[in-house]
Amino acid sequence: MATLSFTPDLLDDFVRGRVAIFLGAGVSAAVSTRAGKSIRTWAAFLEATAKSTKDKSIKAEVADLLEKGDYLFACEILKEHFGERWELVLKEEFEKIGELSRLQLAILGLQQRILVTTNFDLFLESNWDRANPHATHHLQVKNGLSADCFAAFRDDQPYLVKLHGSINSPDSMIFSLSDYASKAHSNWQYSSFLETLLCTHTVLFVGFSMKDAAITNLLEIYAQKYPKSRPHYAFMPDFNSERRVRIMKNYRKLFVIPYDSRDNHRQLTDYIESLKKQVQQRKKLTMVGVA
Repeated sequence: MATLSFTPDLLDDFVRGRVAIFLGAGVSAAVSTRAGKSIRTWAAFLEATAKSTKDKSIKAEVADLLEKGDYLFACEILKEHFGERWELVLKEEFEKIGELSRLQLAILGLQQRILVTTNFDLFLESNWDRANPHATHHLQVKNGLSADCFAAFRDDQPYLVKLHGSINSPDSMIFSLSDYASKAHSNWQYSSFLETLLCTHTVLFVGFSMKDAAITNLLEIYAQKYPKSRPHYAFMPDFNSERRVRIMKNYRKLFVIPYDSRDNHRQLTDYIESLKKQVQQRKKLTMVGVA
């Protein structure tokens, strides 16, 4: 198993339960579903959906936008094209049933109270009880951002905040250009929740590509607004450029933890499991007053 030594500051935050774990699409992609196919990433879903239509112009436009990395516009085109059938297209992909992956189990094993995700699937909430046999309360699931999400900062219950909504509540989902405009960029609760999260917790990003402008822009604003604040952390695959690591640290206050993406990102899971062990060791040292 690959191991990595994590900073004492990060370990102490875990011991105190002051880490919020932010899960991106890469975490759900590791799940084996009963349908025999994993949940597609954003780009892969858009590409496959475009190919499913007989409209050649749609295929060409979406392919061009995906090549340019404009996923929001591509998604808006597909949403308009499918019309009333769009919800069924989404459910076909994101309502798949699956068991938690080794990576997801390792993340839940870190036992932090607040989980945040941009994923629409139901894997975490469906498997929460089995993954947490000693939990005393149900997971509080928030589909999309509303005023009641801020309760996560006041009480001591476990929360899953589905930042971009959930497939079992399609109206809450943020996926296309129009969704971002109405539910993210113009929603004060969206920016306020993330700013509060960044100010009160150390955020650990796992499986998140940092290509979501709504979130990366807020990270940059936070870094400029609070230049002396504590950094956050992000596991990033094959992120070996010292220049890129430095820019992430300086302009987004993100410490990048690079890992090797080979063998289906196995090293990431190894690192998370190693992190869990180091947190447990740190907790023991803290209890005896050594740390």
